[in-house]
Amino acid sequence: MWVALSAPPLVWFAAQNAGYFFVSWACARLNGEGMLHGIAAVSTLLCIGAGLLAWSELRRVGARGADEHDGPEQRMRFLARIAIAGAIIFSLILIVQWIAIGIQDPCMPYPRSPFTPDA
Repeated sequence: MWVALSAPPLVWFAAQNAGYFFVSWACARLNGEGMLHGIAAVSTLLCIGAGLLAWSELRRVGARGADEHDGPEQRMRFLARIAIAGAIIFSLILIVQWIAIGIQDPCMPYPRSPFTPDA
């Protein structure tokens, strides 16, 4: 269950850093943007896989149970539901970032004008 809980934020963090790390490499090559799309696709699939792992664990312990006893099954249900929610949220974040890679050219040069501070 800890894998299903911790994987989505760690995958998002790794995808964010890998995207920043490989953007200069991707821009230096012809059609290198595919590397950025690959990072987004793999990370989204990993988040979905973590959600499916939590869902299978929820099905294993049973989605419904007696609420009057605070036992290990009740805690497992709670953790599985939190893991599923986290996987959904981080998958949506990764999909939105993937859409941004497709819409905005990551290799676009910075706009320069006489009024920019670094010009």
